[in-house]
Amino acid sequence: MQVDMEMAAKAYAELSEQEKEIIREAVDSPLMGILAKVFGQEFVQALGSFKRPARKMDAEMRQQAARMLMR
Repeated sequence: MQVDMEMAAKAYAELSEQEKEIIREAVDSPLMGILAKVFGQEFVQALGSFKRPARKMDAEMRQQAARMLMR
């Protein structure tokens, strides 16, 4: 799988701060191990290239993220 990191970086820059935080949280979660099994290590490394969060999501942010994903 080839990942166009330039395109991904541009798309990432256009995300809301909350959406960026969701990606950052996923990088530090068990989800990454599952994604590596499905999509391969290259995909996981590409996601890991985004900045780590300055802080973890609080409960309200987690609820908002869950609602966004349930749409």
